[in-house]
Amino acid sequence: MQPDPRVLLEDADQAGSDLEHFVENMDSAAYVADVQTQAAVERKFEIIGEAMNQLHQILFCMLLGFGKRKGAISGCPPTAIR
Repeated sequence: MQPDPRVLLEDADQAGSDLEHFVENMDSAAYVADVQTQAAVERKFEIIGEAMNQLHQILFCMLLGFGKRKGAISGCPPTAIR
């Protein structure tokens, strides 16, 4: 079962907000010196990327209308259209 697109958007939005918070009041030199912040920022970008990839797949299936026909396109489950 694929996740709700609204949840994916909320996850991406929260990750973006976290990114802003992590680097708030940091200049580039401070960021380069802080490996922990770099790792946290990288992880949040991964979360955003994964959410967007999943959202793309869901919307692709919905827009083409293949979600209701099981097996019409590989990766489009019958529950893609609600």
